[in-house]
Amino acid sequence: MLIAQIETGWPSNPALLAPELRQYSSYADELAVCDGLVFKGHRVVVPLGAREEILKRIHSAHRCQCVY
Repeated sequence: MLIAQIETGWPSNPALLAPELRQYSSYADELAVCDGLVFKGHRVVVPLGAREEILKRIHSAHRCQCVY
């Protein structure tokens, strides 16, 4: 939904947005889509509902395989 809004453009009145997109309206002009990911500047935007899963994936790549 966010990607579609970025690609189609933002209304001048945030009240016209779907409630879940309103949080992005204050910096909508800073958002861009690249390779299916949303960026704000150089940072990836991770929606609140996906944060737990993303953190699990990030941390799973850094599990130590050390033997003591």
